Amino acid sequence: MDIEDNKRVTVELDAIMKYGTKAPEVFDQVTDAICHNIKEMTGMDVTGIKLTVKDMMTDEEIQAQKDADENTEKKESQDDKDLQPA
Repeated sequence: MDIEDNKRVTVELDAIMKYGTKAPEVFDQVTDAICHNIKEMTGMDVTGIKLTVKDMMTDEEIQAQKDADENTEKKESQDDKDLQPA
């Protein structure tokens, strides 16, 4: 994210899209949401958005990624409990 004069901002995002979705429609929805939320939260105007699609995934690949992320979070949570002071 680049901020100019504390009034304008340019946003760069990476995304993974579901296979079969229409990228232009998703981009339009994401752009509208980003512009609205940044303006509402900060008062800044969005001067540009760069959205890079890094990968396309099927429903099965998305679920497998979610499962892997949940397992990682559980392991990290358990590791944190193990590191409590004596």
